[in-house]
Amino acid sequence: MSCPRETYLLVWFYRQNKKSVRDVCSGAIVNIVVTYVDPPFCHVELAFEDGMAISVTKNQNVCMRRRSFDPMYYTCIKIPVSLEVSIYAKSEASARVGQPFGYVGTNTTFCSKLVCEILKTSLAVDGLGSPNLTSPSGLYKLLLSKGKLVYPSNNREAFPIAFKNELAHLLPASP
Repeated sequence: MSCPRETYLLVWFYRQNKKSVRDVCSGAIVNIVVTYVDPPFCHVELAFEDGMAISVTKNQNVCMRRRSFDPMYYTCIKIPVSLEVSIYAKSEASARVGQPFGYVGTNTTFCSKLVCEILKTSLAVDGLGSPNLTSPSGLYKLLLSKGKLVYPSNNREAFPIAFKNELAHLLPASP
């Protein structure tokens, strides 16, 4: 008799550390407003054990791609789940590829709503409330309240997904 395989989902929260005139001109005003209204995070993405991540950004459609996360800007919460939940969450994420960005409308989504709906629909996390009213920081606080694991952004060993190698020298040396 074998034990069911455990896996995980990774919820990555982005913190925009600098806010310059260039950021505003390049379209980061949404990030600045979201951070101001509910600090400290302005964006969230959901990644899977295989390195694929689902996201949506301003004026874009939902996309799924293999990517890395820079620990200088991202904080990760690791959610242990069964293999079945992981497969269902990825299937749910894949079905949302192409969905347009938007805050209102029946077929639009924004980053925290997208991630919250996938976590809720796949039964990865219960009691998440209304995805329409969830900010990235609100989702972070909710997941923390449920006892999910946090990977500190200053610990290179804690990240199962690779980050930009050119930034590795900025992290503290491993003991």
